[in-house]
Amino acid sequence: LISIFTVMLLGTTALRASAQVLNWSSPTEFSSIQVGGQNSRGGVGAATFNGKLYIAYTDNTSNGNLWLTYQTSSTTYAAPRLVVPSGGTVYSQFNPSLAVNNGKLYISWIDNFGKVGFLSTTDGLSFGGAYGQCGYLSSGSTVTATDSPGMASDPFSNELYIGYRTTGSKLGICTI
Repeated sequence: LISIFTVMLLGTTALRASAQVLNWSSPTEFSSIQVGGQNSRGGVGAATFNGKLYIAYTDNTSNGNLWLTYQTSSTTYAAPRLVVPSGGTVYSQFNPSLAVNNGKLYISWIDNFGKVGFLSTTDGLSFGGAYGQCGYLSSGSTVTATDSPGMASDPFSNELYIGYRTTGSKLGICTI
């Protein structure tokens, strides 16, 4: 029985090793589509939600307004919409990030005070409610974020994670 199991295990291992060989190639065609017609600060966030590609970016104004658009066809996008939660406009000093979790589209950004802000929408258009913030510790002190956030969704726990760099090049993680 042990020798049969060993043969089966070795056969499976060999199969897995050969199945993991990847051949990478360069894309043969590049395409570039201008979205929004505005100058933006470097970088954008992108995610697919309800069958559409969404793009978020920060404009190049002194405040850094957040904008969101989505793909309406293979070459066109809807007019960009200002991301406005209840209570006013949000300002971003760094590139926004987009992710989908538990039926909602999330946007996160670093605000002009070094806090990680986030909002969600169920329809991809309206971000109702006040925005949440990461970076507050149980001790009452705060953490200052210094770089663009990244988000990841865990479909098994339905948790959303926002990662960001803090002062001193440390790592901050916020769980929603």
